[in-house]
Amino acid sequence: MILNNALAVSIYISENAVDEAWKITPLLFQNDRIYNAVSFLKTGQDDFFVRPGEINEIFAKWNQSSKTGFYQRKFENSLQNAFKAIEAIIGDPPKDNKKFFAKIKGIGLDPFEEFGYLSKDPLHVVIPQMNAARDKKAAHGSTKDRIITLGEMMTYQDCAHLIVAAAIKNSF
Repeated sequence: MILNNALAVSIYISENAVDEAWKITPLLFQNDRIYNAVSFLKTGQDDFFVRPGEINEIFAKWNQSSKTGFYQRKFENSLQNAFKAIEAIIGDPPKDNKKFFAKIKGIGLDPFEEFGYLSKDPLHVVIPQMNAARDKKAAHGSTKDRIITLGEMMTYQDCAHLIVAAAIKNSF
């Protein structure tokens, strides 16, 4: 399990995933926050993962949601786990921007760093959006508007990857 989790995250850190997985394995044993974050990220990828060769196909369907309830639930689970990965690293995002920015800077990232695929948004904007989406679209079974698009999933997982990879890199 440890190596599987390490492999899942190391793919986003280096082209040589196996070497990177072995490099970060001791860190996973020593740091519960990073171990939990990697585990949540891996679990989220089990429900939603886009291989590099499939990215253009996703771009063409960016605003589409899943066509079945089965896949919608997979999106919801993936969103929940992607956000849990972020929470494992920075905790619940504070409402106070100064504290929030300090947590992001604490793992070696700039809160104003823009990332994404079709649109570029600052990290400090995407994390609260992701938190709101998790609450409104994935956390409650009785919510009627639970639609999560492919583009949202790509952006949210990219955000989680960025946070987890930065925490790992900052730990060495």
